[in-house]
Amino acid sequence: MAFFKCFQFPWNFLDEIVEDEQNVHWTIVLISYLLVVASLISQLRQPAPYGRFDPKDGTWGPQLNQCIAHVANDGLWGVLFFSGMCFYYNRSQSFINNVFVAVWLCHFVHRGFIHPFLMLYSSPTVALG
Repeated sequence: MAFFKCFQFPWNFLDEIVEDEQNVHWTIVLISYLLVVASLISQLRQPAPYGRFDPKDGTWGPQLNQCIAHVANDGLWGVLFFSGMCFYYNRSQSFINNVFVAVWLCHFVHRGFIHPFLMLYSSPTVALG
């Protein structure tokens, strides 16, 4: 329960739902393993087109601008993580934790919002699917 105490949830019902952090941890690990196996089976059956193997015939969904897709894929999750850290992270954590979070967030800002606009893509579009 110590992990969840660093998050200051305004809802009281979460105290009853999240009782044992080890159960939550191993549940997340199990779900992650199941997603890996499902992804492996899916990719073995029909590999996702990527790069030069991407057919432009629309079979994998509509075509998106490569830069916008890059920002949506990487930048959006950085913003969500940053929001979660700002709203729920306990400010009394150690200094080194805050340093690592700041370094990670700087990496995500670069990866999600600066790098996509500097990168030269081989194709201007990518399939959404």
